[in-house]
Amino acid sequence: MSSDDDTETAATDMSDALDGSAAAGAFGVALGTDASMIDIVCDHCGHTAPLAEARAYVQGPGTTLRCAGCARVVGRVATTPAGTWLSLAGSRSWRLPAR
Repeated sequence: MSSDDDTETAATDMSDALDGSAAAGAFGVALGTDASMIDIVCDHCGHTAPLAEARAYVQGPGTTLRCAGCARVVGRVATTPAGTWLSLAGSRSWRLPAR
């Protein structure tokens, strides 16, 4: 499967997506800050946008964020009895607000 196939599949699945605001709570807890103020840069396409513009998937065992520009995964968070698991793979950077 090529990366083009991955993007096309992700774009098809976007119908189940919520806006990124639905993921702000889960990411905010994991990062210890107001996640609604975070700007994310996608590592694949370079799209830069606030977390609220990403596409959030909250139906699984965790929360997944996909880039609004190319539908690639830019972050995942899940809380289990063993702890909170956080992956920012797929993103170039996350700019957190100054305190």
